[in-house]
Amino acid sequence: MKDLTMKRLLDVKELCAYCGIGICTAREWGREIGAERRIGRRVLYDRMAVDKEIDRMGRGEASSALHEWEGSVAE
Repeated sequence: MKDLTMKRLLDVKELCAYCGIGICTAREWGREIGAERRIGRRVLYDRMAVDKEIDRMGRGEASSALHEWEGSVAE
């Protein structure tokens, strides 16, 4: 697999590999945290926005959208 840390925009499969999550979860979470970018018909995810959200999660400051998302996934 390519070195994903060198890419700014990831497709959904790369986002899955980068975060270790499934496709449906990656699409929903990427949209919820505002990492989704559309270029023409392509949907890509901003790795920097993903990294910022992961950093916030580690500090206990995750976005409210993430808390709602985690609750719906846990059910």
